[in-house]
Amino acid sequence: AGAVLPLLPPSVDTLSGYAERREDLVSLADRRNRLLLLAFPRGRSVADFNRRGEVVSRERARSWKLRVDAPRRLRYRLQASLGSLRHPFHPCQVRVDGRRLGDDRWNYRRASGVLRVAFAGRSVRLVARGRCGG
Repeated sequence: AGAVLPLLPPSVDTLSGYAERREDLVSLADRRNRLLLLAFPRGRSVADFNRRGEVVSRERARSWKLRVDAPRRLRYRLQASLGSLRHPFHPCQVRVDGRRLGDDRWNYRRASGVLRVAFAGRSVRLVARGRCGG
């Protein structure tokens, strides 16, 4: 079975607020609109986050689908190890909510098998495809 791990951004220093603003500390409130997703997709998996958020990962033939539902708009940074798929593939395109992302919004490293994507939204559907065109 696969897994998706919703994580706080690594820049968060503290979960508590502070009485006096400090330039050297980043609180959870400072990054509340951001989430890091580490995915190890294989088959179907579901993860909850932030009380009412949900991430669903689903492997398909030559594609991988990720659905993210959150109570408010968030900015996501995704790192997905496509080598964990039953049938790994090299993505030729990534779509978010049906729109093809430009090459500057995602990258894939063959050596590591890791797909990286930046996207935003409240209810988002991401599809990485390994079969494109004719």
